[in-house]
Amino acid sequence: MPAKTVPAPESAIKRAAFKQQQTENFKKAIAANKAAKVALKKLAYARGLKYSREYRSAEKKLVHLRRLAKSRGNYYLEAKPKVAVVTRIRGIAKVAPKQRKILQLLRLRQIFNTVFVRLNKPMENMLRAVEPYIAYGYPSCARSVRWC
Repeated sequence: MPAKTVPAPESAIKRAAFKQQQTENFKKAIAANKAAKVALKKLAYARGLKYSREYRSAEKKLVHLRRLAKSRGNYYLEAKPKVAVVTRIRGIAKVAPKQRKILQLLRLRQIFNTVFVRLNKPMENMLRAVEPYIAYGYPSCARSVRWC
């Protein structure tokens, strides 16, 4: 008598079909994500090129204006910086109350703390008041700060 094969349980068949469907969906999602990533990379690269061109043209314009002023016997006065990098260089000993309060407002409570500050008239006055306790300078916009 020939051997009879037992049919697979219905639940096992459904489970296998479901797993197959999930695998296909997962592969489609991976392919879609790869395509989206490629598109995003292209967009980011294009933006980078745009910003690079923009910075280069601004630099060329600045050089042109300086040369033009020099050729006419004048000086080119550049725009004031909008941002400063401030670092505390002295400790807490023997700090007058007014200067201590300014340092607190600038979030410079410890030595070697550093902050970016937007430069306006009141901020310039505060920096002048605490100059013995701080060191500050102006970052190059293209490389250090986004909102110059």
